[in-house]
Amino acid sequence: MTDEVPSRDSSRMAIGVVFSILAVSFAARSSLGLGMQRWITDLSWTKSDISAAGSVALITMAIVVPMAGYYADRHGARRVLATGGLVLAVALASVSIMSSYWQFLMGYAVAGGVGFGLASLPVAASLVARSGASRPGLAMGIATAGTTAGQLAIIPGLAALFGIVGWRAAFAAFALLALAVAAFVLIKGDRTGIQAAGRVTELKALDVLKSRAFHGLFWSFLFCGFTSTGIVETHLIPFAEVCGFTPVASSFAYGVFAALNLLGMLTAGYLSDRIDRRALLVAIYVLRSIAFVVPLYVGNNFTLLLGFSVLVGVAFYATFPATMGLSAAHFGKQNLGLIVGLLTVGHSIGAACGAFAGGYIFDLFMKYDWVWVLSIGLAAVSAVLALSVVDPRSGKNAANTGVAHPQPAE
Repeated sequence: MTDEVPSRDSSRMAIGVVFSILAVSFAARSSLGLGMQRWITDLSWTKSDISAAGSVALITMAIVVPMAGYYADRHGARRVLATGGLVLAVALASVSIMSSYWQFLMGYAVAGGVGFGLASLPVAASLVARSGASRPGLAMGIATAGTTAGQLAIIPGLAALFGIVGWRAAFAAFALLALAVAAFVLIKGDRTGIQAAGRVTELKALDVLKSRAFHGLFWSFLFCGFTSTGIVETHLIPFAEVCGFTPVASSFAYGVFAALNLLGMLTAGYLSDRIDRRALLVAIYVLRSIAFVVPLYVGNNFTLLLGFSVLVGVAFYATFPATMGLSAAHFGKQNLGLIVGLLTVGHSIGAACGAFAGGYIFDLFMKYDWVWVLSIGLAAVSAVLALSVVDPRSGKNAANTGVAHPQPAE
């Protein structure tokens, strides 16, 4: 099998398909933080219980995602993404009818984790990387902005439904939305005009593991997962509610965070086509470390909470375009699903640790202060690690990637 030459229309369709499914997948992940206080009240669970389930979901995703990326590289991403949407619909439906903790574990944590792994960034990246976009960084930024656009639209809507019809009916409605998006991906995905890569030159595992670039990307992305998905995505709304803000105000702060996250991803995608991607990645991690100072002083000051939402939003998933661009540059577009899948394993492990640590530290001290202090340090460590990843576009350093691979066609 050989690749079809993608048209401009097919690359736009690929971006639309990826945007839609990532919107549902990442909003489903964020729904854990939104439902946390309701489940504590209605089902007598603790933050540690719910955070542990979130960690199980992320670990399950970490197991699934490299296999999903590998399959997408060789057989196409459309069915993988659509199946992920279907599994997420089942997981969300199970949340709407759960009455015990084991049902939550099996439904949200296990089934949801599988869905997150299938409808994930590595699979999406595999599709977009071969979409033929003339500005690949911007295309990746727009497509992966679905991760936050869905949160911006879906999470506030879900919060509103909590107040109108209750959390059970709200999750049932979310399940129907996931089912509709899965159908859209399955039907419209045929119009992307992009086939699987067919004959793919295999990367040698030892060469990848010996690569300085891989380790710089892997470990920085692991700590990225701890501070982003693990801490902010899971605990921002519970933190706001602990500070005394209403659920509506807390959801509004989350909406501001999501809006700036969207802006940060689009801006990072635009810049990754134009400047050194290593410098861009380091700058984002430094900004994130600075942002985590703010919640130490929030108290009951809503303006400071919004300031934190703005800063951490800009520096949240903005790491994705540069990380994926550097991965493609070092290991080849035809291996991007697998490589980003491996990086996502690290991100998921970090996120699982962060989700659990946030709840555990809060239950231990009854405040989030030490969570923010830990996040300041780990974001700074990510910045240092990212310094080791040379951008091959940087002239004389182009050959010093640390791993041999066939370069992708431009």
